[in-house]
Amino acid sequence: MEQRPDPRLPAYARLTGWLYLFIIIVGFCVEIFVRGRIIVYGDPAATAQHMAALAWLWRLGFGGEATMWIFSVVTMTVFYLLFRPVDPIVALAALLFNVMDTAIETINAVLCNFTALFFSEGAGYLQAFDPHQREALAAFALRLHEHGFGAGLLFFGFWLILTGSLMIRSGYFPKWIGILAVIGGACYSLNSYVLFVAPGLQDYLFPAILLPSLVAELSISVYMILFGFNVDAWRKTKGTAQALPSTAP
Repeated sequence: MEQRPDPRLPAYARLTGWLYLFIIIVGFCVEIFVRGRIIVYGDPAATAQHMAALAWLWRLGFGGEATMWIFSVVTMTVFYLLFRPVDPIVALAALLFNVMDTAIETINAVLCNFTALFFSEGAGYLQAFDPHQREALAAFALRLHEHGFGAGLLFFGFWLILTGSLMIRSGYFPKWIGILAVIGGACYSLNSYVLFVAPGLQDYLFPAILLPSLVAELSISVYMILFGFNVDAWRKTKGTAQALPSTAP
């Protein structure tokens, strides 16, 4: 019997491409136009002053990140549905890595970003700390955020590696995109390990080490927007998977 995909799946694939592109663009804007405008590295006092004066911008950036996390739930679900016929175990592992990334990033951002904001504003009971203490504690929260974000990227890197390997094997995504994804995921994970183990080395690697990751993610999102996926190849792969004999007793 001919295997027919859920008629909504191609539309979901294109929607996922748009959501993925939104995540990339918003993440870039938050890093450059929010954190880059407010944080003055090596100067906790200036950072705290900027954050207190631009609290609305800091909160707006967090709102953008929160939208990214919501959209990521949609994208990770669709990716799982797309690649489950290739290898259900690897697809499930990739899904769990993505869940870990989103959970870590959410908790990390809520705790660290708002801790830094509250200490910078110094309102209410936080006036029990003198200004220098509040500035130091805000800087400490931002430093924790950097490492927490690195932990999230470590898991996301493994998601990208596994997803890339599934793309290569699938037949309904170009192999070159899968190869880019594997390379990009390895770069994400390596960057996180260097941050944890040898932070001084990261200054020499960043941002060049993350360029392949950006290229890979943009390639995936733009391809899915333009083409979705090869429905005929997906149907064939799913049909083959369902025709395999069960190993259950």
